[in-house]
Amino acid sequence: VVVAFKGASVSGKADAQGRWRILLPVFAADATSAVMTIRGATNAVAVADVVVGDVFLAGGQSNMEVPV
Repeated sequence: VVVAFKGASVSGKADAQGRWRILLPVFAADATSAVMTIRGATNAVAVADVVVGDVFLAGGQSNMEVPV
């Protein structure tokens, strides 16, 4: 399995059940979307509009209402 994203390309191996795990390097937060490509021996998947950054979720009082 090879995962490519923002110029980084990391490979790993699937186990007998087809499970795999790959750790990408840390990217700086960026609101500009990019394409992540995941390739296996016979298939490839491209995920568009992937962004990197922190997500803050606030909940509670009605005065915290913010459109998302």
